Amino acid sequence: MSLPDFRELYEQLLEYKGEHAYQDVLLPWQDNAVRAMNALKHCGEIRARLRCNRGMIKHLWSLYALSRVSDILLLPFQKGDCDGSSWPGPAITAEERDAYFISLGMTPIEQETFHPFFHEIVEVTQSDDADAPITLDGAK
Repeated sequence: MSLPDFRELYEQLLEYKGEHAYQDVLLPWQDNAVRAMNALKHCGEIRARLRCNRGMIKHLWSLYALSRVSDILLLPFQKGDCDGSSWPGPAITAEERDAYFISLGMTPIEQETFHPFFHEIVEVTQSDDADAPITLDGAK
């Protein structure tokens, strides 16, 4: 039995045209996602990083696909049309997105001050105070 690949989920999200991506795509894929995450857990172990083999590379591609799933699930919360696409992403709430990733064993990062590793700038608002530090107006 082959392990599920997050690329399948990524492609399903791209093709989905309905109004309930959480119920129609993410939840039905939940068992596959948990199985895939269990297979990926060993990728973080030092032994796995020391010996990179074909199986490990396949897992890393699946992990990359999961990052692309995350990118797609962030689209509904971004403003603008920077890529020329009119697709707003799948219909999903922030709570559903968070719940899905938490169900895969992930922990939300709560970084209250701006850090380029944890935050993506989607809009800049100029402060009246030129000496003011960078602040977060609305982190999602």
